[in-house]
Amino acid sequence: MKLILASLLTASAWAFVPSMPRHVTTALSERLDSSDAIQAALDASKKYGAASPEARVLWDIVEEMDSADNTAAFKPAVVDEEYADKVKALSQLLTKTKDELDMVKSLADQLKGVKLAKPTSSSVSGSEDSALKAALDDARSAAEAHGKDSIEA
Repeated sequence: MKLILASLLTASAWAFVPSMPRHVTTALSERLDSSDAIQAALDASKKYGAASPEARVLWDIVEEMDSADNTAAFKPAVVDEEYADKVKALSQLLTKTKDELDMVKSLADQLKGVKLAKPTSSSVSGSEDSALKAALDDARSAAEAHGKDSIEA
């Protein structure tokens, strides 16, 4: 009795074990040919009118077939050596530029703390100073006489 009960339990337990598929279907990875459905929808639009329920249903079927296109998801990754090389070069340039930008920021922060000395007028000699003042006086008098936008000023 125990043997029969154990064999029945074992047999019924196998009914709940998931089975592995024997083959992998590629129907989802292939593009559906919707040309026949498009032709049927065009014919229905001509026969019943574009706004007819028959045409709308057929156009919905065409739309569903086109939206079920999963070919882009199953395409292999693009392997292009030239593209990969250019992306790598761009990445290196960006890294180099980022490092240089960080150095510029660091130098700018360091320069913020530097206090500049007030320039002294001792760099201009006395004769140059008087010549400069005379030229400014001449320019002011010419601007008053001829106008500030004139050639003489």
